[in-house]
Amino acid sequence: MRQTKDINQTRKNKHLNWEERIQREIRQRVGLSTAQVGMRIGRPARTIHREIRRGG
Repeated sequence: MRQTKDINQTRKNKHLNWEERIQREIRQRVGLSTAQVGMRIGRPARTIHREIRRGG
């Protein structure tokens, strides 16, 4: 069996980088929702939710 996609490519950028984490925290403190924060920093709301749940 041969893979057609590199597994590492599909998981790339799963986590937020340091700058995005700072932006997320600031925007959450202002009162934006998870979806709004994700839209403003260009990431899916699910990624933001996972970062919050993970404590990052």
